Amino acid sequence: MASWEKDGSSFWPSWHENKLFTVLLAILIVYSTVWVGAEIKKTMREYSHVGVSDLSAPTIVVSATGKASAVPDIATVDMTVSETNASGTTAQSDVSKKMKTLQDAILALGIPAADLKTSSFSLSPVYDYDVSPAVLTGYESSESLTVKIRNADLVSSILDAGPKNGATNVSDLRYDIDDTSVVNQEARVDAMAKVQTDAANIAKAMGGRVGRVVSYSESTGGSVPIYYGMLSESTKSADTVAPPIQTGTQDVELTVTVTYSFVQ
Repeated sequence: MASWEKDGSSFWPSWHENKLFTVLLAILIVYSTVWVGAEIKKTMREYSHVGVSDLSAPTIVVSATGKASAVPDIATVDMTVSETNASGTTAQSDVSKKMKTLQDAILALGIPAADLKTSSFSLSPVYDYDVSPAVLTGYESSESLTVKIRNADLVSSILDAGPKNGATNVSDLRYDIDDTSVVNQEARVDAMAKVQTDAANIAKAMGGRVGRVVSYSESTGGSVPIYYGMLSESTKSADTVAPPIQTGTQDVELTVTVTYSFVQ
């Protein structure tokens, strides 16, 4: 049996026997703990970056806009009926009767009921502000109908039916393409051809070549032919002539942004 075990003394000196040793031992333990923790964190960081280069892989980002045109196959137009009367009830009733007449006329032209939508309705007081205080003189009632026209041959007839059947305002004739998938694809092909050419030229100038596609995004836009019309009192007669309407074409633009990897 060792001598230190016989006399009951410890292998480690006590604080009273050797204070310097005890302090150094405590410092060593703390340092060792900190060092081990730092090594663990370092190892974890290195493990998470296995297979990843310290430098980001070079890429080429190119954007281009492609264009295509198509003939619109849908038109929408807004028609409004307004009436003013000393009685709000009478004003509203008059508008309702005229709107019913207008809707019946449009339906008779072949527009299905599903393509008619009441887009607004209002009843508001009318004041005479030439006197002070202002005096209530009556009420104005107004109702607007949005008509969707799927047959381009009916556009002119629909516009003509408005003033002949009580519409006091016909406005915002808008054209659109029902199915844009075909024209969008044409614009996409045009844009991608430009992108591929630009990317190849950039890569060549950098002394390399275009690699795989890293990311792709696109956005669409375009112009829509719009006809705006306002009816005056002189045009609200049975003698109005149907306006000649030209559908024209709608331009569709599609912008693509492609990121390629660069191969040295």
